[in-house]
Amino acid sequence: MAGTHSLLKKNTKASLELIQQKFNTDFEEQDMFIKDMACIHIIDEDHIRKMISYASTLTLMCCPSIANVILHFKSQKLNNGHLPGEHLKLKEIQQNIAADLDLDPARMSKGQKKELIEKLIEH
Repeated sequence: MAGTHSLLKKNTKASLELIQQKFNTDFEEQDMFIKDMACIHIIDEDHIRKMISYASTLTLMCCPSIANVILHFKSQKLNNGHLPGEHLKLKEIQQNIAADLDLDPARMSKGQKKELIEKLIEH
């Protein structure tokens, strides 16, 4: 058992060293890319680093709740064709949703919920 543990520890250490080497190589390549782009476009390197950082961290962190998705689609359906001053109030739309059993999140399958959320995100 002790032999297995030491072998596993050696393999893990070797793997971590390989990963670190790969990171270092990638960082060097990225640094060269940034320097090249800065020279080509006559832009400060820090500006390019910020652009790369923002592009890699700006992702969709969360999706809308199913209640908000249902409210959005129901309000679009009910207010379609009405002039801006004639739109239904939020309370009226919520009462209409409560009366519609097909829009009850507890009765909807996960697939239906996911489909509605994806439809809203595409919209």
